[in-house]
Amino acid sequence: MSNLSLFVKKGMGLETDAQALGAIGRYFSEEQGDIFKLLKLIATSLQNAGFLDRGENIEKAIEAEKAKVTARVPQDKTNVSAVSGSEENQVQSELVSI
Repeated sequence: MSNLSLFVKKGMGLETDAQALGAIGRYFSEEQGDIFKLLKLIATSLQNAGFLDRGENIEKAIEAEKAKVTARVPQDKTNVSAVSGSEENQVQSELVSI
């Protein structure tokens, strides 16, 4: 999560990680977004700014990662906004053990 908060912090011009995490939380609750949509937004912004290869197919790369995660995590647990704190900790523990 630290890399994600760093990207959000820098991209939004925020001063602290707490502000970035708050923005990420609002994205999940207000936009009903999922982590893959957020990663796509960040990667596309980085690509447009010239930090990532413009020839890279971001959509394809993120869909491939999503397929890997979906294969390992129950379908109802892949959308972070639909998971409670205790359930999220359980899912994270399962991913770490893989």
